[in-house]
Amino acid sequence: MKKTLSIFLVITSFVFIFIPEVSSKTEYNVAEMDNCKEFFTENNQSGSFLYGYNINTLYSVMVLPSKTSRYVSVNGKIRSVCQDGYFTCALYERSSVNGNYTVVRMNMKNGECNYYDFNGINSLVNKYFAVSNGRIYFMMANSVYCYVTSYLFDGTKQTEYKFDDDVLKLFTNNSSVYAELYNGKIYRLNNKSSEYAVSVNSSYSFSNAGLDWIFSNIGSLISLEGKTTRFISNSKPNCVVSYGNSILYASGTVVYLQSNNNLKSYDIGNSIISVFCFDGNFAVLTSDYKLSVIKEAEFESNNTNNDHTNNNQSEGGNSDNTASYFVRNGIICGVESGTTVSKFKNVFSSSVSVYDSNGEKVTSGKMKSGYSSDCYGELYYISVTGDLTGEGNVKSNDVSALMSELVEKIDLNSVFRASADYNLDGAVDNKDLILISRKSKSS
Repeated sequence: MKKTLSIFLVITSFVFIFIPEVSSKTEYNVAEMDNCKEFFTENNQSGSFLYGYNINTLYSVMVLPSKTSRYVSVNGKIRSVCQDGYFTCALYERSSVNGNYTVVRMNMKNGECNYYDFNGINSLVNKYFAVSNGRIYFMMANSVYCYVTSYLFDGTKQTEYKFDDDVLKLFTNNSSVYAELYNGKIYRLNNKSSEYAVSVNSSYSFSNAGLDWIFSNIGSLISLEGKTTRFISNSKPNCVVSYGNSILYASGTVVYLQSNNNLKSYDIGNSIISVFCFDGNFAVLTSDYKLSVIKEAEFESNNTNNDHTNNNQSEGGNSDNTASYFVRNGIICGVESGTTVSKFKNVFSSSVSVYDSNGEKVTSGKMKSGYSSDCYGELYYISVTGDLTGEGNVKSNDVSALMSELVEKIDLNSVFRASADYNLDGAVDNKDLILISRKSKSS
């Protein structure tokens, strides 16, 4: 049942410090987040948010488009938190009463808080919960299943969601609720049913990384639409946001903005622990709990090689950089011809293995189409862009193979067909033939 709208709320006023050298950059302090047991980030259609909690206080900051900080203290122990559009929510167990929970929903625009009581739910697993579209989703457990049940705000029970394995956790992304199972499958929960979204390695942790994207602690940027997986080395959860055709990611003191083959960077001068993006504006949180808002015009073109990106471009605009590797139909695409085995492994981890077409381990030499790798516990085939013959380079015989494919004299298998898509647009056509022909003449 909804309680009265009483609230203990403090709005922190920020001091905006304009840096003379970068007039569009604004810094402000969110030191209150240091009180949190842990913090989370969310970039959704309502804005960008930073939130967390300690024993009995919920903290939240709307980072973009406005800069508003709020907190609310409750009369119980907070068990978990989530974000629902511009509402920050906490599930807390009321003092000395087992199975009696309350959800507080804090409006980041006007500071109003609503409270919803749920009594006598002893089967509730309180580590995760989710709020979305007028419903609250709880993890439940009995002697057989760990599943999900949804309720209206007034406490009316709605739908039970059961799967082929126990539910590991709940999370929200882009106004949808997702359930991750112990077997790594992720399902999107609708009002009365669920639908399969994507599978992940359940031993890895991940954070939201923009609308319909998540990012794991081992460098994989995963589409919740099941379309693709990209790999970004030397970044970490909360430090990657995908939006449109661009990716914002951070490593060390530098934040990178990648749009197709164009890479820009901004050195903030302090260790970055989170990045944010909303409506063409960007912000970073550094380890001293300072938020800095940066305009796109302030990013500088990156012309130097580093551990994250190599901007040496081949003809056709194809460049070998860690953020351009992606998975399509079980094949890692975007590997440039001439890439060595050691360079490929360094994108992921030194513990990653590479195998030739016969399944024998390879430790040196060039990557070749038809190789495979056990990246992140999954075995993927490798497509070297333009290498249709499995030699690791682009020569005239690759041009001949593509010509034969286009006139239907031969039928390339899935890996070599992926290699024939030189401009990585998802189609194999005369554009790719021209680009591979040019590349073969320049090699």
